[in-house]
Amino acid sequence: MVTMAFKPRLTRPEKGNKYYIRKDSGGYSTAILGSPTDPDCNVLHNCVGYACGRFHEIAGDTKFSLIDPINAENMYANGIQHGLKTSQNPQLGAIIVWQAGPTLSYKDGAGHVAIVEQINADGSIVTSESGYDCPNAFWTTDRKKGSDGNWGAGSGYMFLGFVLQPNGPEPEPFKPYTKRLPFGTKIFRIDDNKVEQVSMISVESIYTIVQEMMIGSLKYGKLKSGVGWVLLTEDVKELKRGDNGDDVKWLQQQLIAKGYLTKGEDDGDFGKKTMSAVLGFQWDQKLKLTATCNLETREALMK
Repeated sequence: MVTMAFKPRLTRPEKGNKYYIRKDSGGYSTAILGSPTDPDCNVLHNCVGYACGRFHEIAGDTKFSLIDPINAENMYANGIQHGLKTSQNPQLGAIIVWQAGPTLSYKDGAGHVAIVEQINADGSIVTSESGYDCPNAFWTTDRKKGSDGNWGAGSGYMFLGFVLQPNGPEPEPFKPYTKRLPFGTKIFRIDDNKVEQVSMISVESIYTIVQEMMIGSLKYGKLKSGVGWVLLTEDVKELKRGDNGDDVKWLQQQLIAKGYLTKGEDDGDFGKKTMSAVLGFQWDQKLKLTATCNLETREALMK
């Protein structure tokens, strides 16, 4: 149970800790062996083996019944299947989940998971984690959400959400609010983080927003009427050659996922390669050839 006495784990699991040892070796874990296999905690090196062990260690569940040690990116859905609450906001002891590649299939990557150990006053977090075929069995990472909402994840990864401890604090409920939307405001359908326009606002009026979602650096709001989502982000920056930062990195990650850049070219610098990739994408999508990432290009990238 997560309480005010929650003790963060900032050092590697000690030798013999059964939460990080497989059942067939005398421990509690049902995860696969790590690679390379740690001699003291044999589910390390492996992000799932570590996160699953730590999640159950915090909850005090020796039966490993809360969540399954499956591919990292599938643990978000698995947590929901087990009746766990999820959130887009961090909470102590939660599993943070990232998807690898454009789909939830292992064929384009297994994703990554880590555990929230600290939440700082500025909203940043400290996570504890491990990784398959990584040089270290355990490490901690300081993470900020960033303008792309990706919590510092690297190339080709996309933040899905946090799987919360069963007895942890309740996620803060979203408070609906009203917003005046003009005639012509686009209405979108969002499915598995893919965005598609389905209609538009026909009468300027006050509408109620009942949910928000970040996709890349764009914020969308769900209409109470249930007809779809509207774009809430205002004054979207048009990215151009010479720009740099998290927004550019997000753009490069989308271009990598769609095959216009190669893995590792998400350096956050809008240079000649990125400009050429944007032009290629705009040409293929029959968009206006601006060589910049404007709102129309952003929306097309997320389809």
